[in-house]
Amino acid sequence: MEGSNNEGMEAKLEGIVAEVKNINCEVKRINRYLERSSGQKWYSRRPFGKTRVLINTTLFSLRDVDTVKQEFSAELWFETFYKDSHLKGLKDRDEVDWDNQWDPWIELRNTVTIEKDVTRQSLIPVVGREVPIVHAFRMVRATFKADMDLTDFPFDHQKLTIKLMSGWSTKRVELRKNLGCIDNITGDDFTDGEQWELSEYLECKHDVKDIKQSKTSGEYPLYTITAHVQRKTGFYMWNIVLILFIITALSSVSSFSVPVEQHSDRLVITFTLLLTTVAFKLVVSHYLPTVPYLTLLDRYVLACIIFQSLVALEKILASFIGSCIDKYNAWLIDKIFLGIFVFALLCVHVYFRKVVVGTMNKTKGKMQRIEEEFKRVKGRTDEAYERRDKTQQGSTDTNLIITGFTYKEVQQFESWRPGDETNPLMEMETLI
Repeated sequence: MEGSNNEGMEAKLEGIVAEVKNINCEVKRINRYLERSSGQKWYSRRPFGKTRVLINTTLFSLRDVDTVKQEFSAELWFETFYKDSHLKGLKDRDEVDWDNQWDPWIELRNTVTIEKDVTRQSLIPVVGREVPIVHAFRMVRATFKADMDLTDFPFDHQKLTIKLMSGWSTKRVELRKNLGCIDNITGDDFTDGEQWELSEYLECKHDVKDIKQSKTSGEYPLYTITAHVQRKTGFYMWNIVLILFIITALSSVSSFSVPVEQHSDRLVITFTLLLTTVAFKLVVSHYLPTVPYLTLLDRYVLACIIFQSLVALEKILASFIGSCIDKYNAWLIDKIFLGIFVFALLCVHVYFRKVVVGTMNKTKGKMQRIEEEFKRVKGRTDEAYERRDKTQQGSTDTNLIITGFTYKEVQQFESWRPGDETNPLMEMETLI
């Protein structure tokens, strides 16, 4: 009994120690945040001039894409690389007081909730250079807010964007992509695969956030990481569009099969189908996004309701003419309108198909351009990895090619095309 009690006490003590360590880490994180917020960090020793920060990103566990709340969840791993002249001669991370060290102050701007946020720093020595590269790795698991355009719903293509912004102005910091490495997204753990088709390419761009709320405000560097998803339309086509098409087609044909003089029977059929459409819209409304504008599916549903309303008005007109003027004229008008309604029904659906195809082709064109750029970057990096020499002056002993610190590097990188004799990545390594 005593042995089991001792084991239980040891387990409790281990749990308490682990909890204390977690609390200590959280307190340190809060203190660092308060230092930044209070301005103490602001006056710490920082690099001279403008610091260029290079970024690599990998996106994991994309899930819970919600077009109603306009949110999504993901786990983001991103690495930042920059140079600090004050670290000249240092080679080991243990030689640096990271709590008091200057950093680019990169924050996530569109988070709703953060489940986990872990940061690690290290130094990467550069062959033939005294100033090392500062490498910071950060892992964030969070829910993000996204501006989703649902105009083309349910054929919509959404951009799920994560925004990184530096607390330093553009006069001090600029955020750029590390040109020596591709950005990755993993689709193996994508949990919304039944509703969305995930693109295997990430789109990363640098931008500027202009804040003009006060005289002291200005421009801040922004870096956007965008994943692309295309909605799978099978559910909406089979369960909404097809059902509405059948009801609308029946309303344009069935009531015309009843003789004109049977006014009540014709109107009963027409209004029953119209009410069926309205009831069906109410039932499926919780599947549709609640936005202050009409989506493509909304326009289709409203077109079906308006079409059936016009059929009902025609039945009232034919009944009035048949009872007050002439039954033959009522019959003739009824047949003319039958042809008009059938032709209009076909025209509406041809137009609807044209809009859908145009929307899909526009999205396909965007994704092809992103894919082409991805393959171009991958071709450069793969070639550079095959030819690189880690002992060459300016290179680093890492699995990454870190390049893009100078304007000349960027110009060479952007002008390179497949088939060129020289790969600019190999030349740029000597400039780091």
